[in-house]
Amino acid sequence: MASRFYESRSGLLAIRMTQAMIQSLQGVAMPVKRNGKDGRLEEAMALLIQNQAAFVSQLSAVNDRFARMDDRFARMDERLTRIERILEQHHETLLALPDTIREKIGFKARQ
Repeated sequence: MASRFYESRSGLLAIRMTQAMIQSLQGVAMPVKRNGKDGRLEEAMALLIQNQAAFVSQLSAVNDRFARMDDRFARMDERLTRIERILEQHHETLLALPDTIREKIGFKARQ
């Protein structure tokens, strides 16, 4: 994460940007008025607009990724439900197995 520091009247303003954001802004020039003491404020506002544009441009990609993750989790939930159903059937089969074996070999309990 790269940091750029800009001086303002109230101190230093740090803007943190990802490498992708920096690359997307390369070659972008925002017009900045420099008329006296308001020049710094206008520079900061221009940078803020650039940062917001970079954020918005990446937002749809992030939303697409989350949509794919939601679909994947839904498929995983369906698969887990099927697996649980199969395990419950196996559990019931194993519980009945001793009685079934006794019947097959003709074991009679004492009375």
